[in-house]
Amino acid sequence: MNAWILLALLPIPPKRLDKIPGYPVDAQELDALQVTHEIISSILSPLCNVSDVTSQSGIEIVCCDEKVRNCIPMLCG
Repeated sequence: MNAWILLALLPIPPKRLDKIPGYPVDAQELDALQVTHEIISSILSPLCNVSDVTSQSGIEIVCCDEKVRNCIPMLCG
């Protein structure tokens, strides 16, 4: 009941790299945001089809005890 599972540890990119010539600060910040969005997208992509599932039916997920259970995944942050 209401189990919590850690999906991923997100990397923290460096804020600014002043040592790289020709790499503006604005571009660094946009690249860091883009990497974070791509990582989150790849982690959550298996749950994309869950939106089609009604709250009554759920989806079948294999649990750690190797039993298949009917689950309704919910995301939180």
